[in-house]
Amino acid sequence: MRWHHKVIQLLDLSNTRLVLVSFDQSRMLNRFSKDDETADISLAGTAISKLVHGCLFCVSFDCHVFPPFIVPAVIVGYVYRLLTIGHLNTGRDLRRMGSNSRSSIFANFGELLEGIVTVRAFSAEQRFLDNLYRIVKLI
Repeated sequence: MRWHHKVIQLLDLSNTRLVLVSFDQSRMLNRFSKDDETADISLAGTAISKLVHGCLFCVSFDCHVFPPFIVPAVIVGYVYRLLTIGHLNTGRDLRRMGSNSRSSIFANFGELLEGIVTVRAFSAEQRFLDNLYRIVKLI
């Protein structure tokens, strides 16, 4: 028997499946989107800084060995800077748009929690639920 089959048997994935089934789908989606956001922000920043430092070293070494390389290196560096600024601005705008679209849901839910006694007293649960569904469909 191969070693990876033994590892899979040792893990006993049936317990993992039970945990995944017991979670709400929206909760899992929210968790994965937060993990994705963390990976985009922190890991990408670290990887890009290491890549830029390595590229700067290579370019400076190439310019020292072959001086005419300075001209294309400056042009490529300028284009890279312009593209990076555009990428950062676009990412910031997308994160802002996502948080703005979620803020209406959170505001409605906050109002519901603050006035839950009144909502139940007037049996208006269905109206709030319909409003929530309408907002989620818009997003």
